[in-house]
Amino acid sequence: MGIDISVVIPTCGRQEMLKDCLNSLFAQDYPKSNIEIIVIDDRNDPGTENLINDLKVRHPWLEYFGQDRKGPAVARNLGAKSSSAGIIAFVDDDCVVDKSWVRLMLEAHQNYPQIVCVGGLTSIATQRTSVLVSQFLSTCSIESWVAGKQEVIFFPTCNVSFKRHIFGQYQFDETFPLPGGEDLEFFWRLFKDGYRFVWDKNIKVIHYRDDSFWSFMRQAYIYGRGNFLSQYLHKDHPLLHELKIGKKSFWPAILMNTLKIFRFSHILGKRLISEDKIKSSYKKISVYSYFVFHKIFYIVGNIFEYFRVYRSSTG
Repeated sequence: MGIDISVVIPTCGRQEMLKDCLNSLFAQDYPKSNIEIIVIDDRNDPGTENLINDLKVRHPWLEYFGQDRKGPAVARNLGAKSSSAGIIAFVDDDCVVDKSWVRLMLEAHQNYPQIVCVGGLTSIATQRTSVLVSQFLSTCSIESWVAGKQEVIFFPTCNVSFKRHIFGQYQFDETFPLPGGEDLEFFWRLFKDGYRFVWDKNIKVIHYRDDSFWSFMRQAYIYGRGNFLSQYLHKDHPLLHELKIGKKSFWPAILMNTLKIFRFSHILGKRLISEDKIKSSYKKISVYSYFVFHKIFYIVGNIFEYFRVYRSSTG
């Protein structure tokens, strides 16, 4: 039998987490010889390459490619190009997949032959507020109302797979400078061209997110940049309608979004508190505060990307 699925893992200097991710793939309840695993190292780190070479002695279907700080969009495209299976899956190096992850991904594609993409349910390993808020925002982006109908329009690329033929026409946009927004833009292109996606919550991944406040702030800033660029490229994304990209409309929108920070925090914080059944008053205050911090650094990212995009467009 041949390779049924190629699993692409972009990585960048997290060898221990990568090892845990790989071990979860080695433990799948699916024939190991039918799974191809491709690690794309954005640091081109000899230590990571040595790790993969050591593991490859026992797992010959494991491949390594290095690149020099080109980002996750380039890494995913390289992984897809280097793969050989009819189904190409993506997972992050800080994730651990359920033992049935590969089998359920393949079964979903078999059950929905007309669907090009299957995504799963991503959970977290800690109840730290920074991680709760980050994962909540990510999950909230999966579904949105489009033309009066609730649709799946996006999956985080830590738990997703595609039919191979899609990469004959589409790629992740390599102009995105940071790991944020390039996946949102990719899925919106597919959706607008008529492709639809399936969300199978039995396909599970645990995401071991960095729970530090610095990481939380940096992620919000990166999303602010990436989302502005996504809206600049499309202008019609349903999740980004509050972002205005015109030179005259941008600053009034930024002012309005700044004034709405506490409203944003109240609405989403109340929803998260209800869904997670949070009882502690301290925890509730922490949740609301982290939504405020997220929005502040998200707006900073919007502003930075606005200047970067328009500087680039004028040469």
